[in-house]
Amino acid sequence: MPTNDPEMNHSPFSVASDSPSFRALALCVLATFAGIVHADCKPVIAAYGKADATKRFAIYAVDSLDQAPKGEPMFVTIGDAKYSEHDVQKGPLNIVKDGYTKGGAMAGFEANSLRTDEQKGKIKCAPTADRKIGGEAAVGYHVGSTESGPYGLDPGAYDIWISRATGLPLVYSLDPDSGGFRYVYGDQVIAPATSKIRN
Repeated sequence: MPTNDPEMNHSPFSVASDSPSFRALALCVLATFAGIVHADCKPVIAAYGKADATKRFAIYAVDSLDQAPKGEPMFVTIGDAKYSEHDVQKGPLNIVKDGYTKGGAMAGFEANSLRTDEQKGKIKCAPTADRKIGGEAAVGYHVGSTESGPYGLDPGAYDIWISRATGLPLVYSLDPDSGGFRYVYGDQVIAPATSKIRN
């Protein structure tokens, strides 16, 4: 019950608005709010850099985030070479995969693009729920635009999960309920057969 006695009205959390404690508390709240609004993309940038540093990884389309990669990868990076799916249009609504095109691997492209967009205030990253990917503990991040598109949608947004053990990207998804794109590293990654290269 309020009284005229300042001591009786003083809660453990109340501080005078001109006190050093109040100013420190206000700065802490503002810093926390700024951290939420401008979430840090450094872990995602670092993960892309680590993937490039392996110089040997492939990306597979998967129907669910828990599905093991199978079939042929969409992209393969080995050393300075990158192999990308070669798609051929057979009709107005019929596009089929026909081997791979070979080009140079652009190390740092994803990391630098994300870093630049974050510095320009175009992109933000926020932690999401952690999960296990192929039995491996992974930390999740949502990467999206700071401005929503038509109808409040962000068509370029995606979620990415990064291995807690290695710091490498494990899977990313535009819609986790509809599958995503799974990374594979190391000796499992092989270059496509020469007969499949289309340039």
